[in-house]
Amino acid sequence: DKYFVPAGSRVPYLGFADNMLIFARFSSKGLDALANIFGYYQSCSGQKINVGNSSFLISKWATEDQCAMVSSKLGFQRQGFPFTYLGAPLVRDRPTCVVFDAVVANLRARLLHWSTRLLSPGRKLVLFRHVLTSIPMYALQVLQPPKAVLAKLEKICNAFL
Repeated sequence: DKYFVPAGSRVPYLGFADNMLIFARFSSKGLDALANIFGYYQSCSGQKINVGNSSFLISKWATEDQCAMVSSKLGFQRQGFPFTYLGAPLVRDRPTCVVFDAVVANLRARLLHWSTRLLSPGRKLVLFRHVLTSIPMYALQVLQPPKAVLAKLEKICNAFL
């Protein structure tokens, strides 16, 4: 009956489809309970947890022995910030420009590919409205990017049009 408590609400886990974040206090007993839950899930569902794609975050004040204990009990590798969850970069503090480098690179790569083709202004506009604007929208809705990132995206889009 312990919960992660951000701003007064009780959150034991966040889950969507086959992605899950579990919040837990560090203890040998708690880690054993999580390992048992994972084992029970696997035996009941017939699905196997992909340990290679699973990771854990731990407090920056945790010792190396604590990190080793989590890794050995759960089989997961340690993950640090920033990381991507459901397509959005998650950061510990206010997002910096570096967090959005993948979004900018993705947009730039798409435009470079399409710029090599001969497109009429009307086709460019349709392509821009329906495809390009959807690339960064999710990350931009989830996080508030620095103004420099918005300026960079605007510059890339204006050059394409």
